[in-house]
Amino acid sequence: MIKIRNITEKDCETVHAMIKELASFEKLEDQVTGTPADLHNVIFNEKIARCFICEVDGEAAGYLLYFFNVSTFKCRKGVYIEDIYVRPQFRGQGLGLGMLQNLAYLAMEWGCARIDFMCLDWNTEAQEFYKSLGARKMDGWELFRIDEKGFLDLCSCKCHK
Repeated sequence: MIKIRNITEKDCETVHAMIKELASFEKLEDQVTGTPADLHNVIFNEKIARCFICEVDGEAAGYLLYFFNVSTFKCRKGVYIEDIYVRPQFRGQGLGLGMLQNLAYLAMEWGCARIDFMCLDWNTEAQEFYKSLGARKMDGWELFRIDEKGFLDLCSCKCHK
């Protein structure tokens, strides 16, 4: 039986383990510095993120972590998916689709303008899956990021010459 539900505080260890699995798949495991306690904090204390867990016969099979953003052009909130992950042994069973459908139903209920997410350029399997659902690549937009070192540079005005 497949079940998709909001995580509880007890699920933070399990979701964090899957975050590490995703990072390993993406060859980014050295970038995982957060802990289950940090995950717990952003979801349950600060309440800036939300997360579903997908279970198959009671076993954790995947998760979807998201938060709200804003479309200034539409003056409405949107949803940003930070991660969607299905463990390899559970792929091909419609679990990713189920989690995305669950979020889409909620987004409509909340009056959201859009759902945004990123996909690594080499992950063509995921790109084709997203396109099959009606997602489209946003041409003309590139991802930029300021990291913690950049915060310091920005605050001390070392960022422009």
